[in-house]
Amino acid sequence: MKTSSLSFEISELVENN
Repeated sequence: MKTSSLSFEISELVENN
């Protein structure tokens, strides 16, 4: 599972907003 990767990617996308 790549939960950490997904969480990190989502975090970056949210911060980019």
